Amino acid sequence: MSKPQIASEEYRKFRKEVSRMASMANKRLKRLERNELTDLPAYQSWVKGGAVRFGVRGKDYNQVQSEFWRLKRFLDNKTSLVRGANKYLKEIAENTGIKYNGLADLKTKSKKFFELANKIKEYYKMSELNALALDYQKIWEQINVQVKQGIIELTDIESTEQTLQRFIDEIDRVSQVENNQEGFKEGIKEWDFIKI
Repeated sequence: MSKPQIASEEYRKFRKEVSRMASMANKRLKRLERNELTDLPAYQSWVKGGAVRFGVRGKDYNQVQSEFWRLKRFLDNKTSLVRGANKYLKEIAENTGIKYNGLADLKTKSKKFFELANKIKEYYKMSELNALALDYQKIWEQINVQVKQGIIELTDIESTEQTLQRFIDEIDRVSQVENNQEGFKEGIKEWDFIKI
């Protein structure tokens, strides 16, 4: 008779720990929202998972275990913390060459950057260039090249759709020049035509 009590005692401890983790995760979500850091990986993976707040209320044993792993993934992600999210933004800016004046400017430009990267990804999926749509790093590099060349800007002056169209027009123009003059493959099947 003591085994069921031990099991239920262990379960109560586990449930209490998951509840504590849920409270911590929900506070992090609020901080990310308050600091306008909702475009980053931790928050976006939470949104893609259904944007359901964390908690144990009304959950059975299996659901609490599932919630534990969902919480663990979120809490282990460095971008679930505001400090980690800001550091991540600065690393992206450094890797992609985004020029910014202060954190507020970086948040604005990175929001436009992520919107544009997602639109480019959607465009390549729609145009059946799925291999290109899978590689965010290559998309980020291409955005970086065009920002450095002054072809596109990461400001709110024009809509993301307008910026996307200018991005696509430039990719098409570069592809034609290189295909015709330098013997590259027809069409854009690889990203290797522009080196940073």
